[in-house]
Amino acid sequence: MKDKLFSVERQVFRFQHRDTEAQRHGLLRYDFKAVPLCLCVSVLKILFFTTCAAAQTPRVRKNLTPADRALWRDVLRWPESCEQGYQESYPNEERYSGLEFHRLGRGRYLVEVTCDGGGIQPGAVFMLYDGRRARSLKLRGFEGETEVRALAGFNQRRRELSLMSKADAMGTCGLFVRYSFAGGLLRVVEARRQDDCGNPDGTPDTDRWPRVRLKE
Repeated sequence: MKDKLFSVERQVFRFQHRDTEAQRHGLLRYDFKAVPLCLCVSVLKILFFTTCAAAQTPRVRKNLTPADRALWRDVLRWPESCEQGYQESYPNEERYSGLEFHRLGRGRYLVEVTCDGGGIQPGAVFMLYDGRRARSLKLRGFEGETEVRALAGFNQRRRELSLMSKADAMGTCGLFVRYSFAGGLLRVVEARRQDDCGNPDGTPDTDRWPRVRLKE
């Protein structure tokens, strides 16, 4: 009698075990089928392009080379006219990239892209880059100009950009503007203009030029 009961219990156990296994496998099959194929493809595409973008983005550093400039052109996409001017001005250049990154904090950079050597001063494009996107800056005093023609300087401690646009070869007249990026906002700190280019007492010392108020 005990043997028969034991045999029945074993059969019940086997049945329950097979039933549980079948349910588990069935659930697994159901969960797998429940995932749409298009969703899987979309996820794979995102992972693929994210990986490629990370691999292709150049590293921000100093002393960039013309080869680095070519890589950054695909990321920042400054105007074609600027790049053409650089190639014509520096056709066989091996070291000077004409590309500088000025750190603004919080992963943001002011990018200075030299376009050409110019006559009395170079032409350049200024851009803001946050590690993902870049945009060209519209600088007051240089409205309507794709390329800014001026001598540029950047004060890293103050996060200020200074531009001196000479109206003559000696730099005794022209426009001087100092911009601040402190606090993440671009604003004009100071603007001076000297229009009297024929003055024998003219000076390139912009601190002695008359202050002006730029149009909003």
